[in-house]
Amino acid sequence: MRAFDTERFSEQLVKLPEIIFGLVLAQSLVSYRAILIDPVPSHDPTSHVVAIAALVTVYVTTVLSWYDWHHTMMDRPYDMSRYGGSEWFRLATDMVIVVLYAYLLFSITPFGSDPTASIWRHVLGYPLIFVVYLLSGAARRRAYGPLASNLRGIIAFLVILAGVVVEYRLLTRQGASLGLNVVVLLAVLGLMLFYRKSRRAESRARRALRDKGAIVAIDIDGVLGDQIVGVVPRIEEEYGITLACEDVADWRYNFGPSDIATEIGRALLSEGYVLDMPTHDGAQKMMATLAPHHRVIVTTARPAGARESTEEWLLRNRLFHDALLNTEEAAKSSTAARVLVDDYLGNVVEFLENTSGQAILVRRPWNREDSALNSYREDGRVMVVDSLLEVPRAIRQLAARHEPGDNAGAAGSSVRRDSGARDGTDDESE
Repeated sequence: MRAFDTERFSEQLVKLPEIIFGLVLAQSLVSYRAILIDPVPSHDPTSHVVAIAALVTVYVTTVLSWYDWHHTMMDRPYDMSRYGGSEWFRLATDMVIVVLYAYLLFSITPFGSDPTASIWRHVLGYPLIFVVYLLSGAARRRAYGPLASNLRGIIAFLVILAGVVVEYRLLTRQGASLGLNVVVLLAVLGLMLFYRKSRRAESRARRALRDKGAIVAIDIDGVLGDQIVGVVPRIEEEYGITLACEDVADWRYNFGPSDIATEIGRALLSEGYVLDMPTHDGAQKMMATLAPHHRVIVTTARPAGARESTEEWLLRNRLFHDALLNTEEAAKSSTAARVLVDDYLGNVVEFLENTSGQAILVRRPWNREDSALNSYREDGRVMVVDSLLEVPRAIRQLAARHEPGDNAGAAGSSVRRDSGARDGTDDESE
């Protein structure tokens, strides 16, 4: 229901820039009706040339941008419920973009009938648009992850267009000319078309890169999240037993009336415990590093009742992923992953025994004794890391030792974007 409400609310918000944009376009047709109806007036055939070139450039830019923006909104709707501040900022930047399109249209008036008038204020609108593209893309990345916008591409075109404006100003210190104005506007049109084409090509390349990468399954409790620190005060409150996090040196550490695994299972039914769980150092950076190169499945054996709060926790902590799979009643080997990242030795051994994949054991106090992995070490199928920041490099090293088998590609087709996922497809818009 929450996702449905978010989409409905986003649909309503989308109408705001749509209405304003429609009014701007309609008004521009009225304002420039004389030019559009008679582009080559008999009394002076060249008087409208620059204005026509400017209008074509603006209309092509806005139509392509409008198409891509709607494509983006289908994949990444405004989500004020989770990222209120950044998403309201994103809406504001989208509105500013519409205003800048209006600026482009109405800044044509000064040279509408004088093709030798300076067009620098009009051309300035294009790098300004890319400045706002950059701000909008940054806001979108905050909510939807590193694949939501390619900021480097935006910056590159911003610099180029700013260079065009500066060069035009230098060349027109003694006055503009019809020929130079037309050349500059055609150059801007070419850049805008090339920008859209390059974005699509880059999107396809990035998608192909991810498809070639491994399907990586990453456990939550003990890998991404620190499930111990929040359960220790609960144990002290209920049993009057004081534990230190470093005391928990066994996955089922027994402290008398209960054990740590049982208490964690009970705590997971509490939304507060799940939402307040701290992440382990490096979790966000690891996930952001993996996202452009691999399909990432987040796995958990948490009870089904904790799923919604788990999804919320992943989003709040910007742990972007392709799918969330519950393995409460299934083995980790059932995830179709090529690489498993886990802290529980039993899961790692089971995965290695029942798949041809590789595994990474994240060192924690309860898995110091790992002699069960010796044979897999000899085969080069397992690595042990002390920090989550080592995981991306470990995956590359494992991949270098073992070329993925045919079953890995087949498994890749089974991964679908989950309701809790936040990176989605690669961006093709601003």
